[in-house]
Amino acid sequence: MRGLLFHIAADTKNPGIVGPVFPEETFEFLPIKSEVSAGTYRYKDFPAKNTKYGKSLGDFLPSDIAEFYVHYDPDFNNFTYGQPVEEIPRFWVLKKLKEADMIFFIASLAPYDAEVYKEKDIVLRNFQRGKKNKYVIGFFTIKGVALAKASKSQLEITSLSGNVTGDIVKTSHHYKRFEYNNPDHFILIVGNSQRSAPLNRAVKLTEGFRDTSFELNELGRSILRNNSHRLRIAWIHDNAVKTLASSIVGTNPQLSDKLQHILQTT
Repeated sequence: MRGLLFHIAADTKNPGIVGPVFPEETFEFLPIKSEVSAGTYRYKDFPAKNTKYGKSLGDFLPSDIAEFYVHYDPDFNNFTYGQPVEEIPRFWVLKKLKEADMIFFIASLAPYDAEVYKEKDIVLRNFQRGKKNKYVIGFFTIKGVALAKASKSQLEITSLSGNVTGDIVKTSHHYKRFEYNNPDHFILIVGNSQRSAPLNRAVKLTEGFRDTSFELNELGRSILRNNSHRLRIAWIHDNAVKTLASSIVGTNPQLSDKLQHILQTT
């Protein structure tokens, strides 16, 4: 059993703000911004999960960023995640995933402060500096991996592991956006819907940034066998997968059924 920690979601470079994590460890998943406008939605159009803090994702972003269109990937509704083939090394890492492997999605999050978010256009960027940490926000148990070439006239699929059908590919963000852009060539990761889920409460792996890496907390050290890590891409061994799954269930008990196949292994 293999596990992959894989960084996704809004960050310092795209779109310049990270998602908030609230006192109870709930959070908002802020996807990166999209270069494609037609057929997609703006941040301000997406409803927030944590409605006592905001009504839409735009409420957690400066007003200029709230107008950007969203690149909604991974898609936790259809359990797909795509990556253009030219985005190396991310493409080559995803290509190594096999059916039944685990991918844990990592995101940068920063603490929520109600007063800061009232003045977010002015102070939010500065407020988040030095306060970001890395959290697990969701996972897929791999059902299939495929290469896809999409154009207006055809869809070509090359399965690399498991069974990925045309119908599954057509649910993905990358397929939906191709008709508004140039033909798309991407790798698609598909999660088993019975064994994949977003988290309600994020699981923290770090305790601040030092020099060139994040300092790992006790859980981070136990699964990565180090004291610090950049936490962009990292493979973890089978015992670490089980440790991480146990920590997820500890704070998200509603996901125990989704992770029983990991927790029951010996």
